[in-house]
Amino acid sequence: MLQILQSAHITSHIPLQFQEPSLVISYSLDLTRTLASTMNALVPWPHDSPSEARRDGVAPITTFYTPKFDGFPWDESLLHDESPEERDRRIRHEQLVEKQIRSEKRQEKYSNLWRSFRRPLLMPFLTVDDDSRKVKRIRGSYTVPFIPGEMWRESNLQVGHAPTTNIVRRDNSDLIPPISIDATRQPSTLYLRNALVLQPPAPSLGNPQLHPLLQHTYTGQTALCFDIGRPPTGTMWMAGGPIPTPLSEQDLAQPATHPLVTQMHIADIADDPAPTFSHSILVHNTCGITCGDVFETIWRHFQEHIRPDEYDSWSPRRRDLAARAYHKRVHEPLDWAQPNNIPGRRDGLRRIDYMGDKVMFRGLEPSPRKDNTWLMFVGPP
Repeated sequence: MLQILQSAHITSHIPLQFQEPSLVISYSLDLTRTLASTMNALVPWPHDSPSEARRDGVAPITTFYTPKFDGFPWDESLLHDESPEERDRRIRHEQLVEKQIRSEKRQEKYSNLWRSFRRPLLMPFLTVDDDSRKVKRIRGSYTVPFIPGEMWRESNLQVGHAPTTNIVRRDNSDLIPPISIDATRQPSTLYLRNALVLQPPAPSLGNPQLHPLLQHTYTGQTALCFDIGRPPTGTMWMAGGPIPTPLSEQDLAQPATHPLVTQMHIADIADDPAPTFSHSILVHNTCGITCGDVFETIWRHFQEHIRPDEYDSWSPRRRDLAARAYHKRVHEPLDWAQPNNIPGRRDGLRRIDYMGDKVMFRGLEPSPRKDNTWLMFVGPP
């Protein structure tokens, strides 16, 4: 035993020859355990699964080790028992959150009580802030607040209004002809508008004109803020003012191309390092594809779960990026309109996780291959 310990360069601050027999045996057993744990850490034992290796205290050989894809990413940092430091940190965080919630409830309670007194007594002579701390007296007469013209949208004030992002604006001039002073017969200024002859949409055209909401811009702010990982109800129209305005149903009903087509094939994603895009997007509508069809199809496509053959074709770095995106996504609501709809850790890998942080729609362009397909541009938030 002494030769083994000396060969392993493990020595003690107390010489072995001066120890008592019982102490020597105890000390030798301790060093033997230390040596065994060191050898296990250096030379991993063959285990059947990563869970057995974790129970025995030996880390898996590679970060991306997984015998068979089961729909969930491999995250080594989550497969360990909670340490005392992590438990103390979690308890402190929960206590701080509970304290903050109690403080907000108490502040809201006092604020509501103060508003119940200030409204019948102080208004309309005084104006009190929402924080109920500053009081200002109104000087001058009551006037309607000024709103800049670009912040108004005619589409929100009428029923059956025209879309706000038309490709072609029609002439809405008055149909009543002017009355001549001399009452003589004048040629009528009435004219017939060009009749729109509805043609059946073509399956696919080589170079159709895209709607402005779908066009890709190389520089500047895009005309659309659309997260491909969330429903199109969260799509925002950003052109025309500093405040994002939700797209109306009339905007989503606009034709995606001119002339109309019944099929659009998005075959590639720009800047994708994969040799081939494993899951292409096919938009189809027999009555003609609209902008809403494009947004809805893109969102539904990236909500599908990853197949095992797709996962096996990914590189180790792509799997790592997808795992990071997955663990971030499962703790956030799927829909902005439903903040409590959180998928949870048992949701499984989806195609949106393949995109990593590039989840914002940046527009479409015809494919450089000129095969009637489209190239989609995406970017980070």
